[in-house]
Amino acid sequence: MNYKIIFSPKAERQLDKIDQEHRIRILRRIVALEENPRPHGCIKLRGFYRLYRIREGEFRIIFKIDDDGLTVMIAKIDRREKDTYRRMR
Repeated sequence: MNYKIIFSPKAERQLDKIDQEHRIRILRRIVALEENPRPHGCIKLRGFYRLYRIREGEFRIIFKIDDDGLTVMIAKIDRREKDTYRRMR
């Protein structure tokens, strides 16, 4: 069962701003979500409905899983900062 990856416009803009070396590593992690949307190290974000995050180095990939529609929507890609998760609301 493969999931379809969808990027939010915000996530696309954020990915474009990241240097190529990190972008390649981040994209590998995102592509792996097609096979397994909840990989080892995936954490459910408390206080948000169906939002998860995975880590890739100093970056956090925040995404929403829709098991009924078999989609993973990448909501945000950001460096780990104190208010990264608060800015999701």
